[in-house]
Formats: sequence, structure tokens, C-alpha cells
Amino acid sequence: MKHNCDNHHIKMIKESYWNIHCKECDKYLKHASYAELDAWDKMTEEERKIVTYGQLYNICYQQIVVYDKNDPIAYVKSFSEDTVWLDIPYDEKDEAKKLKAGLHWEPNLKVWHTNINYKNVMKLNKWFFPADRERVAHYHNIKETV
Repeated sequence: MKHNCDNHHIKMIKESYWNIHCKECDKYLKHASYAELDAWDKMTEEERKIVTYGQLYNICYQQIVVYDKNDPIAYVKSFSEDTVWLDIPYDEKDEAKKLKAGLHWEPNLKVWHTNINYKNVMKLNKWFFPADRERVAHYHNIKETV
């Protein structure tokens, strides 16, 4: 049976980003999304001591549903700060998919996205939104060229 930390207590650790760690296994689980950080900030110290990742996920899922219906800007912020948004025209989507850079479709926003951590993410450079060009290049230690 595959190990799953969903029912283990968690902690937030500030490294280069806020990360979620399993207290019981003492292992890194994932980068915290804005929704996860928001939910964590609203918890009392006592709640933080006993919350599991599964519980945090459920709280965030409820928040994302609210964001989606009422506030598209907040919905975008609910994604991890590692998310890179892409402006890929429909007729170029197959070309982008072939680059194997973790491309995902976000149906609520009708836009493509990936994660800054993918090694091939720079291959998607021509579809980056301007705000992400420098951030992704800096993350991968690549000098941006225009």
C-alpha cells in the first residue's frame, strides 16, 4: 500500500516559499498555495497543531469554489505562487503540449498553466504572460533575452 500523508498532522515551513511538511513523517509534501496559506492564517494555534493535510485541502476546496463564483482574481490567487499562466491560442495547443512542460488546462478561467519547477518550462516562453517572463527566467537562472 502506498504511503499517504493526508491524515497526518502538518506544519508550514518558510523556506524560499511556504511549504507544507508532514509532522509525522518529517517530509516535504508540497508548496503551499495562496488558498492553503489563507486557510492556515485563519486557524488558531490549537487548530494548526491538529490539522491534517486532508482537512486543509477540504477547507481550501470550499474556498476555491467560493472564489470561482464570486471573485476571479481571488480564484487565480488560490493557485500556488509556482503557477505560470500561459496565453496559448487554440491552434497552438498541440505544439505546446509536445514540449512536455507540465501543461494543464484551467477550465474555470479558460487558460493554460504549468508549474515553474518543470525543467522544460522555458520552452513555453513564447506563451508566457509578460508578468511571468522575468520571474520564470530568474527562477531558472536564465538571462532574459528579447
